[in-house]
Amino acid sequence: MAEDSNDVCIYYPKRLKPEKIRKGVFFKFVFEITKYLKIKYPFARRWFNLDEKVKENFIYTLEEKYIRDSDVTIATSWETAEWVGHYSKNKGKKLYLIQGYETWSGTKERVIETLKLPLQKIAIANWLQELVTEVGEECTIIRNGLDHITFGIDVRIEDRNPLKISMMYHKLELKGSIIGIEALKIAKKTIPNLDVDFFSVLKRNENIPDWINFHTKPKNLRKLYNDSSIFITPSLAEGWGLPRAEAMLCGCATIITDIKGHSDYGANGQDYLMVNPNDADDLAQSIIKLVNDHELRYKISKSGSELVKKFTWENSYDQLKKLF
Repeated sequence: MAEDSNDVCIYYPKRLKPEKIRKGVFFKFVFEITKYLKIKYPFARRWFNLDEKVKENFIYTLEEKYIRDSDVTIATSWETAEWVGHYSKNKGKKLYLIQGYETWSGTKERVIETLKLPLQKIAIANWLQELVTEVGEECTIIRNGLDHITFGIDVRIEDRNPLKISMMYHKLELKGSIIGIEALKIAKKTIPNLDVDFFSVLKRNENIPDWINFHTKPKNLRKLYNDSSIFITPSLAEGWGLPRAEAMLCGCATIITDIKGHSDYGANGQDYLMVNPNDADDLAQSIIKLVNDHELRYKISKSGSELVKKFTWENSYDQLKKLF
């Protein structure tokens, strides 16, 4: 948006939910001091190469008085939608980017109510669009784009170590990381010399076996993907599954769980292997299968990589501009 000469501002609220707002001069004073000292400043520039033209604003809440007047305002989660849905016309056209069924941070009833708000809904996957239409609302699909400059194939698929496996680690139970670890332990009993890389925004903890390499905030994720032959995603819930798409673009053969977010594109046995969610044994057997069956691994790697090449930021942004 910024590259297209739009004036863009991202807001980061200290208090996201209305019931969590603390009233009083003291709390506002502490907030202003925090801003001044830049304590835990939650700006994307701390970890992401953000265009300098994009403005960032750390605010106390998403109350309308903290938000500038604009042509378009976009909510990016159900919590932000609760606020944006009640903004005045001064905030322009109001959109709601739906990236998952976010019941991990709110009740089902409260999340569903946001789908009924007077906002233009945008879903990143078919199943999320269906979720919106089920409550009688219209919804446009604009799928995620992939960064084809940051991610791509550098190491030939046939030249990779078949024993090299990678996974994104997350502490949220719905990401299934514990299941992934259990599956790798099972697979290691059959293939003792498995070489495993985990990456995460988190630091290593006691749940990670010593034989797993752990990378906190890796500076070269592309290299991690290209070093890997297999990428596993044991999630119990996903909106669309961006890391596995990045891994596919980099030539990894992916193993994914049979959940709605994962089945939005591609075919089982051709573009990936699909396993039962919350089933470490099933995941372990698929890992063993791909390690031993080179031709199947090559086929899935190449087909999957070609499949996700169609997901570009240019296509996604063109659709967003038309919606604007």
